[in-house]
Amino acid sequence: MIEILNQNQWVIATIAILITIVWFYITNNNIVKVNQKQTSWNNSNNNQIWYINNSKKND
Repeated sequence: MIEILNQNQWVIATIAILITIVWFYITNNNIVKVNQKQTSWNNSNNNQIWYINNSKKND
């Protein structure tokens, strides 16, 4: 009886660790995606500013 309980505790602990790892992996991926979107948005803004500044110089 004690052995079965211990085995179940190991199974529960292993599943809990796996869920935690997967959860961290998913949340980290989302954070990275948000950062990439922010970066690309900033880059497109910088390109527009650069283009406007260059147009003014040419006039």
